[in-house]
Amino acid sequence: MTQKNTEPPIGSAPNISWRSSLEEAREEARRDGRLVLVYLWHHKCGGSKTMGERTYPDEAAKSFLESHFAPVRFNTIEEPRVEAGFSSGWTPTLIFEDADGRSIAAARDTSMCGVSSVSFRSPVS
Repeated sequence: MTQKNTEPPIGSAPNISWRSSLEEAREEARRDGRLVLVYLWHHKCGGSKTMGERTYPDEAAKSFLESHFAPVRFNTIEEPRVEAGFSSGWTPTLIFEDADGRSIAAARDTSMCGVSSVSFRSPVS
């Protein structure tokens, strides 16, 4: 009989207090005057694993993220509609939004292909 692995996938960054929904993250951002950080990831993605192993466990990164953003994450394999809704097409992707869902910036890690992409948008007033 094999034992089931109960450890969370590395790329999931279980040490971060992720919000359970985009609506919850936006409401918290609105209430606290912060931005929303949307993290699109999946457990088979090398970049997501790297972020889960190196970035999110760092206490300074965790503290900064949790004090400036209302973070929410989506596993794009389990919830493909989310990736399509953000027109991401790649993981990991970080999307920064205001509380009304207007995208301010997006960063896509395509370093496995030798390309890195960051796009910034001005929020509409």
